[in-house]
Amino acid sequence: MKVLYINTYFYGGGAELVVRQLYYSMKSEDIETYCVVGRIQKDLPKEVESIYSGFFDRAYTTIVGGFLNNTLLRTKVARRKIIDYIIKEKIDIVHFHNIHSNYFGLEDILEIQKYCKNIVITLHDMWLLTGGCAYSCECMKWEKSECKECKGNYSMAPFKYSSMVYKKKKYNYQGRGISYITPSKWLQNQCIQGYMKEESVKVINNGLDMFSYKAHNKGEMRELFHFPQNKNLLLFVANGIRNPFKGFPYLLEALKLIKNKDKYALVIVGNKEEDPIHLDYELFTMGYISSSEKMNQLYSAADLFIHPSVADVYPFTPMESLASGTPVLAFKTGGIPEIVTEEVGWLVESRNSTQLAQRIEEIFDNKELLKQKTKASRIDAEKRFDIKNMISGYRNLYKELLKEG
Repeated sequence: MKVLYINTYFYGGGAELVVRQLYYSMKSEDIETYCVVGRIQKDLPKEVESIYSGFFDRAYTTIVGGFLNNTLLRTKVARRKIIDYIIKEKIDIVHFHNIHSNYFGLEDILEIQKYCKNIVITLHDMWLLTGGCAYSCECMKWEKSECKECKGNYSMAPFKYSSMVYKKKKYNYQGRGISYITPSKWLQNQCIQGYMKEESVKVINNGLDMFSYKAHNKGEMRELFHFPQNKNLLLFVANGIRNPFKGFPYLLEALKLIKNKDKYALVIVGNKEEDPIHLDYELFTMGYISSSEKMNQLYSAADLFIHPSVADVYPFTPMESLASGTPVLAFKTGGIPEIVTEEVGWLVESRNSTQLAQRIEEIFDNKELLKQKTKASRIDAEKRFDIKNMISGYRNLYKELLKEG
């Protein structure tokens, strides 16, 4: 069996991590794996090919795609390179992940299916279901009105071509025998609310390499980073506090509402901006961290990981926190409730800073319950998030596809 993985990038966020996990973990005596990415990156493995490596090609596709809000209709270069790869390596299954970000065209999929009929697409957001936005948020026009008269939403400005793009997606991806995978039941439910209601949409949860995470002693980890031992340590992680999806402004407002601020300290990981943060708290800004080992230590050091994301499918950071032995407080949105259960965390209504502040205070007023959930976190993560479950799910899917073929 030969499987080709295709994504925008090899390194990056959650989608890129899943691609790398599958690409390396699937390699075995009966499976050969290959990978093609849309954009070249620093330190890309030699065996991973990029479609657009030159500056001109990358700039041109970005400009052209910009007119359709991060979407290309067709791409001769990408289509030809992928087809050549399929023919050369005799690929049995082509597994797409993100197909946006201006490297692959909406209409290219039909041509590629002529050379490999076993197509799998893992959705990492709602982009394929809408006229252009990665998350529809409160807007539900994509369900029945095909994104007509787009007025924009929390994730996207008004887009006058949204209906046309929606119809292109529907025509090229509906009824084509594609196997769709979502990491969460929530996203699966979004799929069946729209044009994919008759498609094969299965859930395979994202997974973690449990050997990369463990529940370290909190006192030792605080000593390592020079964090205070006598305060309630809160942790926030994001790829920048300006990211509208990560909800940092809601956390900021919640922290201002907490009464006894001197009892708390806040650690922020991933803040790339130079914006000053004005809070009456002992504050530790760690910048961007790429080391999973260091992140594991930081998760373990915290008493509580706060994930105020306003749009998420099945995020890795809450999983990583639980695998590090730290419970999670999060907004009840997207696929987050499938990760943060009552046994290992707390949920509050999305974008409700008042509830968030109240729950933080309640958590530290009941240290016994916090202790119980802290103890349960790692055990729960081992049961639910082990990468072996994800790999097994995809392996079974591939076998089913080839058996049917």
